[in-house]
Amino acid sequence: MRVETIQIHWHATEAQPCMPVFSLDAGPDGRLATGGADNHVRVWRVEWPADGAAHVRHLASMDRHTGAVNCVRFAKDGRIASGSDDKYVFVWKRSEGGAAPSEGSEEAWVVSQVLSGHSSDVTSVAWSPTSARIVSGEVQHKVIVWDAASGEQIYVFKQHSKLVKGVAWDPLDQFIVSTSCDKTCNVYQIESGRVVSAKPKVLPSFAGDSIMALFRRPTWSPDGTFLVTPTGVHDSTSCTFLWHRRYLDKPLYIYSSPHRHTVATAFSPVLYKLQSTAKVHDGLPSYRMVFAVAYRDGVVIYDTERDLPLASIAGLHYMPITDLAWAPDGCTLFVSSAEGFVSAITFDPSDIGEVVCGEVRDAAVLEVDPSPQSPSKSDTKGLARGSDTSTGFVQSRV
Repeated sequence: MRVETIQIHWHATEAQPCMPVFSLDAGPDGRLATGGADNHVRVWRVEWPADGAAHVRHLASMDRHTGAVNCVRFAKDGRIASGSDDKYVFVWKRSEGGAAPSEGSEEAWVVSQVLSGHSSDVTSVAWSPTSARIVSGEVQHKVIVWDAASGEQIYVFKQHSKLVKGVAWDPLDQFIVSTSCDKTCNVYQIESGRVVSAKPKVLPSFAGDSIMALFRRPTWSPDGTFLVTPTGVHDSTSCTFLWHRRYLDKPLYIYSSPHRHTVATAFSPVLYKLQSTAKVHDGLPSYRMVFAVAYRDGVVIYDTERDLPLASIAGLHYMPITDLAWAPDGCTLFVSSAEGFVSAITFDPSDIGEVVCGEVRDAAVLEVDPSPQSPSKSDTKGLARGSDTSTGFVQSRV
């Protein structure tokens, strides 16, 4: 494993040469998008030549927003959705001719759709698995579901009573999740991109607005089995929750962090072979998945099989971490921060394990039962895990 803080100014103006990077995401072809306090969305290519140091190419700068860009997310088809303090969500697509790149850019990106309807700063965006819908959250409590092609508002959720700080769309297209400063995480049931019930399932036990976290970014596992939510509270202790989609009545695991609130989570898109020969417990997949949890200045990396973290990296940044994004091959985790820099944590294949690939991966994903259920004792028996007192994160089962 290698950790590098890439020493370039990702977002800047003439007056301020290094501005906060509020969000980042890796696209299906390896492009990296960032959103920053300079009101720009920028697209990059990060490569590692033989000498090992990151080589960064600036591909494009998009300047349509008039406020800070708080969230950028790639769709599976390569488009980018960006949410900003200017109350808009823009959908960007790469121009294959026609539009000329702006000065200093290699690529031309154009706005294909403007999503207008938020009444305050847009804090978070997420794509549906089909890339046909977008969900976004705002400071004034609303969560909006959009048609990405027409810009039509499909549904507006108003259940939160305080700032919405994160959203995530279930890969199996059954749930939308939103996190808020009102001490809740809401789960909305959908079907084929349409809302089934206007009343969400409320997951309680989250920190309130006394926690100075810019964002609270949840994540789904790539197969849709697990949901991970940051900024939780259990027995008056800060924690991160891992939920199983079949039983959202209570978390499956609690990752305690007594002295630091977690702010962002991200699953790697890659599936890995199990390393244990023990029988797989009912309801759990027959493969491993890896996810990262960020707190103010560091990151802890877990998988869904081990008792202890794979890695813990502290002191990454001087100012708060704002977002996490995995490269498509699962070998690099990008970390953005409010100080204006991006770090890259790179792994050798031996660091994580053997990848499940091809037809085997497709068959593995089909194992997931999308239907939520109530857990039985046999479903949850024996799922307690160990602890990692050296990092301050303790895992336990509720």
